[in-house]
Amino acid sequence: MKIINNVTLMNLKLKSTLMIATCAGLSLVWTVSLRAQVSEKVSVSATTYEQSTDTNATATTDTTKAPSKGSLTTAALLKQLALDVYNDGNGNLEEPTFPAGSSLVFNGTGFQVNQGTNELVDVSDVLTWNVTGQNDISSGSYSIVGVPGSPPYSQTDYYLVTVQYNDSDSTGALNFSVTGLATVT
Repeated sequence: MKIINNVTLMNLKLKSTLMIATCAGLSLVWTVSLRAQVSEKVSVSATTYEQSTDTNATATTDTTKAPSKGSLTTAALLKQLALDVYNDGNGNLEEPTFPAGSSLVFNGTGFQVNQGTNELVDVSDVLTWNVTGQNDISSGSYSIVGVPGSPPYSQTDYYLVTVQYNDSDSTGALNFSVTGLATVT
């Protein structure tokens, strides 16, 4: 069992064959920079805590060893996505890896993996994003002669989002849901 930012995950090991994770938390930081109709690189960073299976039971006390701390990174997520895309056959990958320099990007509605500016595969069937509630916070500026959204302008929006990873149609190795703060610039 793992904890991600005070959230429970079950057996999250990218190399294991069976991973089932469920989590919900408000401390995930998901950073995306967006411009109209432009895919932007996504960075993922999360702290994980893996529950120890080492227990000691006596007649009066059950003791479980403290969890070990780890992390979930963009690179680890890309590695698992490549394996899932390869196994489900939807990405035309010859190997269960993405080429060097590949990145996870958000295209305004879903996720894809790109190499440079070329889309390799849409992964929105595995990795989804849903804005939660009506608690959006926005700030920004634009030229008085323009209108919001017309260059030159800057805008930062903060949303409560739920990001879900579900590869049950592929390896079934990783399933989790995290609710947290997303910063869109």
